[in-house]
This record gives sequence, C-alpha cells and structure tokens, in this order.
Amino acid sequence: MSKQHTKKQSSNAAKISTPSYSDSKIAFFFAAVYGIILLFIAFKYHTVGDYDVETDFFWSYVPEAKELLKGKFLIDDFRGPGYPIMLALMGAVVKNYFSAGIILSVLSASCVLFFSFSMLRKFFPANFAFLGTLLVAVNPTFVRYSYTAGTDMLFNVFSTAAVFFLLKEEERKWKWILSAAVFASFAYLTRYNGIFVLVGIPIAILLFNIYKLPWRNRILTTAVFFAVFVLVMSPWGIYCYHEKGSFFYNKNYINIAYEMY
Repeated sequence: MSKQHTKKQSSNAAKISTPSYSDSKIAFFFAAVYGIILLFIAFKYHTVGDYDVETDFFWSYVPEAKELLKGKFLIDDFRGPGYPIMLALMGAVVKNYFSAGIILSVLSASCVLFFSFSMLRKFFPANFAFLGTLLVAVNPTFVRYSYTAGTDMLFNVFSTAAVFFLLKEEERKWKWILSAAVFASFAYLTRYNGIFVLVGIPIAILLFNIYKLPWRNRILTTAVFFAVFVLVMSPWGIYCYHEKGSFFYNKNYINIAYEMY
C-alpha cells in the first residue's frame, strides 16, 4: 500500500512538471487578453507622456531611433542600442513613436506573462501557475510599465525569455542553451544591468547543476553560453571600441555615484 501511494505521488509530480499543449493555449490566451485590455486603456487614457520614465523616451530613445532609420548609430552613455532599434522598427510601421513605444511595451508585457505562466507550470499545477501569473499581471508596478513607453518591459521580456529557455527542459539541449544566450545578450544590449543574466545563468548551470551534468560538461555548456552571448553583442562592442575606445563602453558608474552621494 505504501509503494502504491509512492507511485501515485510520483505520477502526480510527473504530471505537474510536464506542461501540455493546452497549457500553452492557456498562457497564450491569458497574455492576449491582457494585451488587448492594456492597449485599450493605454490609447484611451495614456495620451500624453509622463514626467518620469517617458522623459527619457522623448529626449533619448526617439532621437536615437530616428537616427537609426537614417543609418547612424548614436552611442548612449547609459544604455545599449536594443530599445532604439526595436522602437525604430515599430515606429516605421506605426508612424507615431509614442504609440509605437506603448505598443512595444504592451506586447513585451504580454510575452512576459506567457513565459511566466509557462515556467511556473513546469513546477506547479496549472491552477497555481495561473494564480501566480495573475498576481504578476495585477501588480501595480507591472501594470504601469506595461503601458509606459520605455526600456523596462522590453528588458523584462528578454531577461524572462533567457530564463525560460534555460529551464525549458530538464536535460541540456543545445538549441535552448543557444536561445538563452541570444536573449541574455539582447537583455544586455537593451540595458547594461542585464549583465546579471550573464552571471546568473552560469551559476545555475555550474553550481546548481540544473541539467545534472558532470563538471566537464557543465564547464563546456557555460563556455558555449558565454561564447554565444559575446558573439551576439560583439558588433556593438566593436563599434563602441572604434568610436569610444572601449568594448564595454558605458558611464553607468555616474548613476551609481549619484545614488551613493
């Protein structure tokens, strides 16, 4: 009887850790509904930029996006080119940069919810995963930045995607390692504090051994992750070195000094 109970528990655990196709549909539906609601609210009520984050949007991101469409890359002292590139692409379609920024944030927020539900579903039953994702969706800070024209939500989705692909399967699959590295690099190119992803993922692979690998394979996996990360961001690094004399050029130390002061 004890053995049967143990088998039943193991079976339930297997079901919990194996998301189904229907779970993906739930995640997609939830994300889509959230996106539609936020787009409606944003375009009805958020018609003028805020004094806080969106001052950077009008002073920095829009001019950089406009220059990008002219073929000129401006080097920001505090951020990479990820957001201006996405804004330029969206702006070329929408023809209004503020609307493009809002749409970019709402779409990113929807993707964050999709990835969040999918990750939670790997460790919890569907109802718990849904509840956890719902708590994220109704968080006032998350809602605010879901319609704010700025780097926050795009950075969030790149970081979340990197972790999502890292945890997508229990066994190491190179396509997911490569995907995690690409999105980690995108996060860094959007905001330089994305370097935490570059540090966190190797720790998960090496120290926590999430793929249950011997040390040799863990080191190899981490080396491949690093290599792809650097490969993706290297064109920008080379450009910064040519223009500013530093491969990892930025002046975020000024922000840190300001906050400390």
